Amino acid sequence: MKLRNIVLLLLACLLFTPEVSAKKDSVAMAEKAAKKAAKKAEKEERELQAEIKRRATPHFQGGDIDTFERWVVANLRHDFGPLPPGTPIIVVDVPFYVEADGSTTLIDEDTPSKAQYPRVVREIERVILFSPDWEPGEDMLGNPIRSRQELSLTLKHDHSTPTPVVVKPTPRPRPKGRVRHR
Repeated sequence: MKLRNIVLLLLACLLFTPEVSAKKDSVAMAEKAAKKAAKKAEKEERELQAEIKRRATPHFQGGDIDTFERWVVANLRHDFGPLPPGTPIIVVDVPFYVEADGSTTLIDEDTPSKAQYPRVVREIERVILFSPDWEPGEDMLGNPIRSRQELSLTLKHDHSTPTPVVVKPTPRPRPKGRVRHR
């Protein structure tokens, strides 16, 4: 009787061992498939967020904020006053909104640039207000939206003349990959 029980036990172990290993393999395959699905979902989410951001970004004459900075530099009057003594280079930041209709409006907030260089900021604001219309950003439904932008210019003080010279727009970091504009 004992021998019979031992044989049956051994036989049962041999018969059920492949099922256990098959179950382990199927669990491992299911985990691998779940990880792959999670990676795919993360990638799709990143692409969706990038598309939302791209659509929400307004465009100026077929370009972006850098195109607008070049346009502002070209339209500044250079008689907006001397820079404070001892300042060879200044960076001026001016925030503004691109409205849903494509027009620009100024943001009434105190910025360090406005406090230090009020005449320079007023001139830049004048140019921003009279700029041509933008193509506004859109929400996910395709409706135009209001978006905040910030213009950042670098000005250099030429000591031979009393007025500052606009050097060039401050470069912005470029996004990785291709950015398509409409």
